[in-house]
Amino acid sequence: MVAGFVDYVLPFLVILTVLVFVHEMGHYLVARRAGVRVEVFSIGFGRELFGWTARSGTRWKFSAIPLGGYVKMFGDADPASTGAVGLDGMSPEERSVSFHHKSLKARAAIVAAGPIANFLFAIVLLAGLYAIVGRPYAPPVVDEVVAGSAAEQAGIRVGDVFVTANGEAVTRFSDLRRLVFNRPGEPVPMTIERDGGRVAITVIPETVTEVDRFGARHLRAPGREIEPGQHRAAQPAFGNRRGRQRNLGDRWPDPGRGRPDHRWNPGDRGTRRAAQDRPNVR
Repeated sequence: MVAGFVDYVLPFLVILTVLVFVHEMGHYLVARRAGVRVEVFSIGFGRELFGWTARSGTRWKFSAIPLGGYVKMFGDADPASTGAVGLDGMSPEERSVSFHHKSLKARAAIVAAGPIANFLFAIVLLAGLYAIVGRPYAPPVVDEVVAGSAAEQAGIRVGDVFVTANGEAVTRFSDLRRLVFNRPGEPVPMTIERDGGRVAITVIPETVTEVDRFGARHLRAPGREIEPGQHRAAQPAFGNRRGRQRNLGDRWPDPGRGRPDHRWNPGDRGTRRAAQDRPNVR
């Protein structure tokens, strides 16, 4: 139970807290910009655990139930921004800082600021991750040749690097899958690098008949990716829906083990779902 809490519940609460903070901060900043007095900025609901009061009069606090948050503005009767009793009896000074006495345009901007802040946060976060860390992809280097496969029959060996397939450049295994999967039984000319030189080969993928959910039959080269959950998303192994290896004649090592065939290219636009990008040719 403790392990489940640490592995699932705690990360969920941390991520939720960050998203709630960004969301409510959007409301808060636009409300202050519009001249609305913000009385409470709360992360969580229920009884206050701890907090402090800023010079602006806003009470910043963490509450007992960490499943959301709210910003309570002057004139609100509750965190849902229900109008308080006596709004009509406010003085001109109070009206000037009351949410409910602002123009429709200002109130709409305050309400929309929360979701907009979440969208902007997601864009900045993902752009930063892709620019700094990059995205993993599987380079087209053969790690293992399956006995009896089309790859073996074509003369592919361990360590070969695919350069072109069907006249198109190959930079990662997703390119091979795209070029091979829809050509069952057709010769696919390829160029590979081996021992410092380039070798021209021809691979003929097997023809596999697949039946979709509507009963229609389709001819494909063997190329079904693994069912989600069979392997980790970044692990470039693949198989069929029952988890049995159905390799192109090549199987990729687990990048999480630090094998050299896994490269990170900052700014690369390759897919993270390496398990779904493996072509199968037998």
